[in-house]
Amino acid sequence: MLPGGVILVFVLVGLAAIAVIGTVTYKKMQARKKGLQKF
Repeated sequence: MLPGGVILVFVLVGLAAIAVIGTVTYKKMQARKKGLQKF
């Protein structure tokens, strides 16, 4: 069994990664929408 602290670190790192990926994807989607509106 892993110590609770190790699991907590893994969870926090995972959430941080998901947040970063989500933000990047959202910005790309917004930029794409703005680009489509110009044409």
